[in-house]
Amino acid sequence: MAIALPVAVLGYTATLTASSRATLDAKVGVQLGAGAYAATATRVDPDAITGPDGTTVLRFSDATLTGSADRTPVQVLGIDPTTFAGAATWVDSFAGSSLEDLVGRLTRDSAVVPVVASGVPAGSYELRLGSVPVDVEVVGTADVLPGRRTADPVVLVDRSRLPEVPPSAGSDQSVERWTDGDVAAAGAQLRDAGAVRVTETEPADVQRAANFLGVTWTFGYLSALAVFSGVIGAAGLLLYLEARSRARVSGYVMARRLGLSRAAHLRSLVLELGGVAVAGVAVGGLLAVGAVAAVYRRLDVDLVRPPTPLLDVPWPAVAGTAVATLAVAVVAALYAQHAADRADPATVLREDA
Repeated sequence: MAIALPVAVLGYTATLTASSRATLDAKVGVQLGAGAYAATATRVDPDAITGPDGTTVLRFSDATLTGSADRTPVQVLGIDPTTFAGAATWVDSFAGSSLEDLVGRLTRDSAVVPVVASGVPAGSYELRLGSVPVDVEVVGTADVLPGRRTADPVVLVDRSRLPEVPPSAGSDQSVERWTDGDVAAAGAQLRDAGAVRVTETEPADVQRAANFLGVTWTFGYLSALAVFSGVIGAAGLLLYLEARSRARVSGYVMARRLGLSRAAHLRSLVLELGGVAVAGVAVGGLLAVGAVAAVYRRLDVDLVRPPTPLLDVPWPAVAGTAVATLAVAVVAALYAQHAADRADPATVLREDA
């Protein structure tokens, strides 16, 4: 248990840190749409905005989706299907299908405009962009779609299939350039297309506005706690070794008189301590898995913004823990062998007499 409990604490804190960080990054990415974005309210041609990376999105903030029963306010994103999936933030748990598959459905030939939505079921609807009606059919759904900035559902549509929406329609239209590269370059691309006022938004802006900075500060504390737990585990292995040192030295002295070689004794030490270390890592790992599974879904850093907590197992840290534990076991075995070699056989036998 001297090894298992520290390993459990290390695995628990490392996994919660990685999961919280992944969840926070996903929440920020969903709100931004990509790594960052530049936006303008100037009515510029989205197809005139070009660049080596990124995608251009036509956003309608004042839109509704009307089904057979009621009318639902929605956020409509008119996208370019050829570039959107490559630039937008996406995690596989957002939907049962890949983003490429969902976006591909927007190009189907149909009598009505196909759309993909989150927050509304599949079916036929009337989409209103301000006062402009468009008959649409939801051909794909997701739990989360990139670009969601309010509590309203998100609707993705191929913007080339939308009718002209005049300013008088009141659709609160804006043009955005999403990018994983330099947001200043994205802003320049909008200005080159004729945009007058451009705002640029990066992850740090969302973190400040959403009060996420306090959450990010806890990552350092949890990481330090994980390292400290690893030190405790190493100390526990050494304490185990020290507690049995007298009996081990006495047995080693007697065994040497019976012909046991130094190398054979060292191998036995490595096997014993390695077995203890492996067992401790296994038990600690099981305890960490149980603890993480019990709590990680309850540790949502923001209940309003999607997605729900993600589970991210830090496999490099897991492998590092296992390797470090075995390395400590080998070092401890070498230390024990050195201590046994230094012992005076006459003194040891006299004390045991």
